[in-house]
Amino acid sequence: MLSLPSAKLRVQKGIGEIMSLKQPTPKGGRRMVQCKKHKLHYDPTLHAGCVLCRKENPLGVVQRERPILAWLGALLLAAGIALAVIFRGNMAQLDAAADTAIAASTVRLDPAPYQAEVMMIENVLYQRETATAADTQQLQNGFAALGLALSRREQTPSATASAGELSALSTDLAAAADPATASIDLRATRGGWEKLRASLFFDASWFRRTVASPVVVAGPSAADAALIDQLRVFASQLESALGTATGQLAGLDDSAPPEVQRAAWTGWSTGWGRTLADLRSRLPAQPGASSDAGLGLAYDQLRSALDTLNQLASPDLPLITQRQAALDEARAAISQARAYVAQVERAR
Repeated sequence: MLSLPSAKLRVQKGIGEIMSLKQPTPKGGRRMVQCKKHKLHYDPTLHAGCVLCRKENPLGVVQRERPILAWLGALLLAAGIALAVIFRGNMAQLDAAADTAIAASTVRLDPAPYQAEVMMIENVLYQRETATAADTQQLQNGFAALGLALSRREQTPSATASAGELSALSTDLAAAADPATASIDLRATRGGWEKLRASLFFDASWFRRTVASPVVVAGPSAADAALIDQLRVFASQLESALGTATGQLAGLDDSAPPEVQRAAWTGWSTGWGRTLADLRSRLPAQPGASSDAGLGLAYDQLRSALDTLNQLASPDLPLITQRQAALDEARAAISQARAYVAQVERAR
């Protein structure tokens, strides 16, 4: 027969075991059990022990987190591999594109099609150590002619960049003039030109390299020679019409009543429109890509003069200052066209 203390101890132990086995299931369907060591309850589906057990053994407690971490690690590894493959593929494409761009930008041109424009520059640039105002203008015209020829014949980024460098050389040339003498030391311009020439063209025996090197002279092609004559004839016809218009406009009575002025202007502008239509029909054909670029510049100036004079064919009565400005602008364009033609002949 058990003593009273022993019986009481056995009863308490039995009650504890019953409570641990019949612990009510919390909300959410989880079953709680009691830790034998610390007598605390925990969910065995989530943890391997109570909170005190997990503190004592933090590395091996969470049983269900291990597969989750493993899957997460595998997923991250796979994503990293995929990104590496994609990145390497894109880098290969970028490297190929960069190689193509570099190759395109470093391709040099045959200078033969541009010989006229190059000689237009070099026959002035290597003529003497310093340049006069007239030399400066000829050099700027030469840079412009070569830039225009490049834009017409080439459709590459390197040609576009070279045209920009030519424009920069022209701008720097004008800024380098000595205020006292208006002369320009050409050494810096020659250095910039030779650097650009080496990157743009293959070498040629006719390139000038020193001031003492001989001037290269070549005759114009038969087509350019004919175009030179046509442009000169058209410039003379424009100048003749411009002189006639200047005299007729000077004869208009600007002190007459407005309605009388409008009537006189309407009659004059109508006749002027017919004169311009006849002149436009005489305009030479636009120079082709094989023509000297200087002739293309001359053609553009003559066409610009024609368009400017067309402003006087409007029936709206312009101010006297507007009429004079149109006449002066057209006259300047014709003069510039003649200068381009003369420069082409000198360079050749």
